[in-house]
Amino acid sequence: MGFAASLTIGLILQGKQLFALQHMQPWYWASGLLGVGVVVCLVQGIRLLGPTYAISIVLSSQLAFALLCDSFGWLGLEQVPFTFKQLIGVLVIVGGILVFKLSGRRKAQES
Repeated sequence: MGFAASLTIGLILQGKQLFALQHMQPWYWASGLLGVGVVVCLVQGIRLLGPTYAISIVLSSQLAFALLCDSFGWLGLEQVPFTFKQLIGVLVIVGGILVFKLSGRRKAQES
């Protein structure tokens, strides 16, 4: 579905220029391969861990990486000082994932 939507929007906005690959930057190719790897890993994670736990890990990882990018000014972003409130926010999310995962084990053991 994502491919079909991207192709349709690309054709509407760029027409035949969408398929002109000679001026494409090399990092576009690398990011495309990285995206395929992310999708494969996410599908395997969902299969092995369950959808809620796998997606929770992905979202927490994205949040942590965004926090690092902001705090250190990576990827050309303006550096934002790391605060105690940000730390508490990340810890609450990680704690919620742990509570969710551990409560599922107790229910399985009681059955």
